[in-house]
Amino acid sequence: MTKIIHNANDWIWNQVLSQFPIQFATQMESVANHAKIPSVNPRLTQFLGGGIPKGAITEIGIPVGFSGRSIVADFVSHVTQTDLCLWVNGHSDMRVYPPAWISRGVNPLKWVVANSESPVRQLKASLMQPIFQLLVLDMESHQLSAEDIAFISMQARIHRYAVIVIRPFLLSNRQGNTWAKLRVNVTPAQNQFHVSVIKGLSERHVTIPHHVDTRAVRS
Repeated sequence: MTKIIHNANDWIWNQVLSQFPIQFATQMESVANHAKIPSVNPRLTQFLGGGIPKGAITEIGIPVGFSGRSIVADFVSHVTQTDLCLWVNGHSDMRVYPPAWISRGVNPLKWVVANSESPVRQLKASLMQPIFQLLVLDMESHQLSAEDIAFISMQARIHRYAVIVIRPFLLSNRQGNTWAKLRVNVTPAQNQFHVSVIKGLSERHVTIPHHVDTRAVRS
């Protein structure tokens, strides 16, 4: 069952480690030879040159009001088949609806959801360990300072985990997060998403069919 932590703090580290001791001991070996995390959607994986980079931040612009998080869910689905993922929800007016994510192939036994508006302060010890192979920060812009992003980037690089930062707006190619190695925009269209790269790869665009349970994140 998916673990949803409403008052997130550093006990996540001890709790997860106690429940997955073998997982933690073997995790680094299981992913050491992979520089990227693919999506379960082969079209998106190919578009991104193999997936999102490990040891770095990927920033994704997803405007509020449609189900663009299904793009991110496809990376979570891949990771949780073998490794652990931590999803941090910083939106006080939204909550994750696990059944919708499970229907997309996310393994609930290896997916931890933490509700936190200050992840670096509340989850710092957890971020300084290689236990999670994917960290997703679904936050309002003001909840992550430049210092927070710099700290997360350093820990991801040291411990070789991938980070996705979801922004509730389309990203600009003129300014933005200098710590992000890959920056991508996701925009809606009828029954599909338009995905475009604005940093990290050559300029490119792709259309991904839209097939998502809109209950995945509820307001």
